[in-house]
Amino acid sequence: MRRGMVAVLVGAGLVGGCGDGGREEPAPSASAAPASAAAEVSFDPPTRFDSASAVILPEGVASGTFNLAGGMVGQFPAVLYGRLLYVGNLKEMTVIDVRTGRTEAAIGGDNTSVGSARRAAERPVLADVGGTPTVLTALYTAVKGSGTTAARNLIELVGVDAATAERLWSIPIPSDDASPEDPVAVAGVSGGTAVLRAGTMTYGVDLLQRKVAWQNPNFVVGAVADGTAVGVLHDDPVRGRLSGFSAADGKLAWRDRADVYAASVRPVSPTLVAFHGNAYGSGAPDDRLLAAATGKTVTREFITDTCAYDGVGIAVCSGANETVSVDAATGKRLWAITPDGSGRTAVRVTAARKGLLYGSTENGPVVVDARTGEDREVDPGAAPYLVNGSVGIARNPQTYRIIASPAIA
Repeated sequence: MRRGMVAVLVGAGLVGGCGDGGREEPAPSASAAPASAAAEVSFDPPTRFDSASAVILPEGVASGTFNLAGGMVGQFPAVLYGRLLYVGNLKEMTVIDVRTGRTEAAIGGDNTSVGSARRAAERPVLADVGGTPTVLTALYTAVKGSGTTAARNLIELVGVDAATAERLWSIPIPSDDASPEDPVAVAGVSGGTAVLRAGTMTYGVDLLQRKVAWQNPNFVVGAVADGTAVGVLHDDPVRGRLSGFSAADGKLAWRDRADVYAASVRPVSPTLVAFHGNAYGSGAPDDRLLAAATGKTVTREFITDTCAYDGVGIAVCSGANETVSVDAATGKRLWAITPDGSGRTAVRVTAARKGLLYGSTENGPVVVDARTGEDREVDPGAAPYLVNGSVGIARNPQTYRIIASPAIA
């Protein structure tokens, strides 16, 4: 990639992972890791994992991510690059070597963090910044007052070399009105701009010039896809409209005509997003699959809790008793498992990579062909939330600890 360019490295196994539709790259395998990890055997994509040899990761990884029923709330708060797992929380980003389970680094901002290490943040984002694979995370920090200089709050956008875990830079974003209790996250990256959400404020940050390019105080971004930041533009604290803004300059690209509330947007693929909300006034459910760049509805009644993009053209989503696979570019349905008496059990999606869907059913973990819906492996040993050619990051169903299971086939 030429210097001076920024592209998202599309994580093919990141639930809800997406990137700029103009450039797609698979998530790095173990061969992309430092030399010490390069000799590891790689099965890409893997179909079986050795749960008996799994490495138990430090306690607290993904704390607060799962509900009492064992379901995941939001996204798994980490990205996997070769042997390194980057885990976000509200205080710092922890780097873990998945081969040993050892914490390699805890990376914060330039100033004192005011977030809690016991609260999971949303997933960090992996992007190529100026030719360097870089993990991005956002943190709340504070600058102490001194003399006549008042104390102030900041959001810091921190960039870390994905291969070495070396902190590269931090971009300060003045945010005196923001509260550390408000969620802060990098929603995505497009064309050199990272789009951040902090409470009801959205920022566009130029990663090459390392400064804020634009901001919108009433827009809550949920996803960045096809050069567009998609979310809800609020008219008041309750009511808003589904809207898209240019990720590059923050200009309005489109705005839906319907007023909605209790609304959210999540990524599906490099060009598609899913919208969930309720019509303001009637309260009727409003669930749609949309083209991010135009706001055009592709499919209505697209009711899903989790989506995963496989990095090569297929997105798979799951909801209550339903699993659906769509073409990542057009949204055309490829197959679905629904409660229609077909005799098949829906898959709860955990990840996707290079044509495979990873997840679980009432019968346990399973690997499914993402294009055809056929079972590929009915005893894979794990249902990973993150996966590359060498390892799957999963949750032990007995101990509830997060584990790293080596790929064996």
